[in-house]
Amino acid sequence: MINFLTKLLKNEHFSAIINGKQIHLIATKRIMEENQMENYSALDVAKYIISKCTQDGCSISNLQLQKILYFCQGEFYKNHNIPLFKDDIEAWQYGPVIPKVYDRYCAYGASKIYEKNLASILKDPDKEELDPIIEKYRSMKIWDLVDETHKVGTPWAEVYKDNEINQIIPKDMIKNYFSNEAC
Repeated sequence: MINFLTKLLKNEHFSAIINGKQIHLIATKRIMEENQMENYSALDVAKYIISKCTQDGCSISNLQLQKILYFCQGEFYKNHNIPLFKDDIEAWQYGPVIPKVYDRYCAYGASKIYEKNLASILKDPDKEELDPIIEKYRSMKIWDLVDETHKVGTPWAEVYKDNEINQIIPKDMIKNYFSNEAC
């Protein structure tokens, strides 16, 4: 049975003979990935990012964390057509922000967040996919990250309005931007 399910997970179409009858199963990777992703929150992903950066000797600030989360979400949409995490992203003055994550780490102010060995529920293939994204964006200067999210045509630029709070960037907007742009 495990072998059967393993083959099913690797293929979109699978045929098998059970009790002398041939059956055809069709499983889309998208449905299976959606079920897999239901458990991730932005805080789950943030804990992994912080732990990785600290262990690599490249600790990041809350502002950097917010931007890296945004780029991870966008790249994951581009690669899988589904979100990495379920939380909404809001358009704040300095770019995209996930309020729950911001609130958790705001005590650090502009300082680096030094936490390692944080428990992570992320699956290894997801970590492997996120690592190059994390490494790319953590190496950028903070204000270059802000500029990157503020470019004309980005989801942040389309949604942000001065002096307004709680402006949610629609998930479809993030998905379409990253899917259609050479990010």
